[in-house]
This record gives sequence, structure tokens and C-alpha cells, in this order.
Amino acid sequence: MTAEDERVLVREIEGHLLLAAAREEGRTAAARTASRLGWLTDTQRDALEREFEAEYLTLSRLSWQRTAARAEELRRTYETRYRALRLRLLAWLLFGCAVLAAAGLLVVSVAAWVRRESGPGPLLVGAAVAVPQLGLGAVGDRVVVGLGSATVPDAGRLSAQVVAALRRAGLRGVIQRGWGGLAADGDDVLTIDEVPHALLFPHMAAVVHHAGAGTTAAGLRAGVPAVPVPVRFDAGFWSARLVALGIAPAVVPLRRLAVDALASALVRATREPQYRERACALGARVRDEDGAAPVPAALDRLGG
Repeated sequence: MTAEDERVLVREIEGHLLLAAAREEGRTAAARTASRLGWLTDTQRDALEREFEAEYLTLSRLSWQRTAARAEELRRTYETRYRALRLRLLAWLLFGCAVLAAAGLLVVSVAAWVRRESGPGPLLVGAAVAVPQLGLGAVGDRVVVGLGSATVPDAGRLSAQVVAALRRAGLRGVIQRGWGGLAADGDDVLTIDEVPHALLFPHMAAVVHHAGAGTTAAGLRAGVPAVPVPVRFDAGFWSARLVALGIAPAVVPLRRLAVDALASALVRATREPQYRERACALGARVRDEDGAAPVPAALDRLGG
């Protein structure tokens, strides 16, 4: 049964109830009148009752018809208003999305203009000077290890495993402290805090990272092989993509991280040339890509 059928049925039921009530009221009124006219015969009483009942039915029908018509008018009015309100809300939602997208594009454009006009800031200048002077040997044996915003239950134990894997692979390491608090000391390792990926990664033979979307993109842009150590969320997807693209030899999940597995992946990433070649080729493609260009076109399509 459709909604319209239900409304019709309800109106019919209400009409029958009103008519039944009207008949009862007519009989009651006729009985009250007849009681005051004691001289009426039974035939006259019956005729009076029928007349009262007919009058009450007529009045009830008129009242019910007017009420039903008014109810239908109100229903149509509010249904029209609801549709108009829904269209206005949808229009405002689309307008808000367009404004946010335009604002994001404006921020990116302004930031790019500021970088072009003012040059690198103090942090970038310091990193650019510091990275070549890390004293960790040639690019071929230098690996950066960082987990970004990922946290770990035992930073000391994990740091020791990382250092052991680096030494077993015959590599030197730059360890980013990150939110996990990684740290190590020694002639072949250096612990650093925040340094821009764009300045650090190109100086490395490989990048060991947590496979977050941003760090994965930075590694691809730098054209450096990767050893993904996924922790949670979408890291598993990006790790699998790095392996499928030939940028990473294997995935080493953090929960099952072992020194042998990490050392083996590091040896393959830094000694087998196909990973460096594939990373360089893909990095060149990523650097040539204008990521902001499709945004105005998408906004134009939304605007019709």
C-alpha cells in the first residue's frame, strides 16, 4: 500500500466515524425534543428522529469535507516548502564545497608564490646545509629510518633492533626521532628531529618508513627505494603498492619486525639495482606532474 492509499483509507475511516457520530447526535437531539412534546405520536417521533438525523448528517458531511480539503491543502503547502528547503540546503552544500576547494587551491597557489619570491626559510636552509654534512659516508650506504606520527610501546627495544639490522646489512643510518621516540648513538648512526623529507630523502640510499600516505609520496617524489614498516590504517595498502611498483623489495610489518627480516630487505633495497632504477624513473614522473592542475577543471565540471 502506498502512502497516498494510506491517506485515502484514513480519510474514509474518519468520514465513517464522523457520520456515525452525527447519526447518534441526531437521535439524541430528536429524543430531547420529543420529550418536551409529550403529545407526539410514535409515528411523529420516528419522523422527527429521521429529520434530525438527516440534518446532523448534512452538517457533518459539510464539516468533514471542509476539514479534509483544508488538510490536503496544508499537506501540499508543507510538501512544497520541504522540497524547496531541501533544494536550498543542497545548493548551499555544493556552494560550501566549491568555496572550500577554491580556498584550498588559493592557499596552495599563495604558498607556492611565497616560496618562489622569498626562497627557503631558516629550517630548510639549515637542513640543506646539515644533510650533506652528516658525515655518514656516501649515498650508497646511508639509510634513513623514521616512523613519523606512529607510536610504539618500547622505543628503546625497537631502536636497538633497527641499529642491529642496519649494522648487519653493512649500512649507516639516520634515525628520525618522531612521535615514537626512536634514538641511537654510535659512529654509524645519527639521531635527528624534524627535517623536511624533500631535503633529506634524496641523500639516502633507501628510506625505512611507516608507509603513511604523505611519507610514501615524499619517498616516491625523491626517487629512493623504500622498506615499508606499516603500523596501522592505510599503511598496509601503501606498503603493498610500493612492492607492486617495484620500489620496495618486501613489507616488514612493525608488529612482527625482526632484525633478520629488516636487514634482508635493506640489503635488497640498496644492493639490487632494479629498485633504485624503478624508484628514479617513477620519481621523475611524479616530479613532472602538476597535482594542482586538475582541481580547477574539477570545479568547472561541478559548476556545470
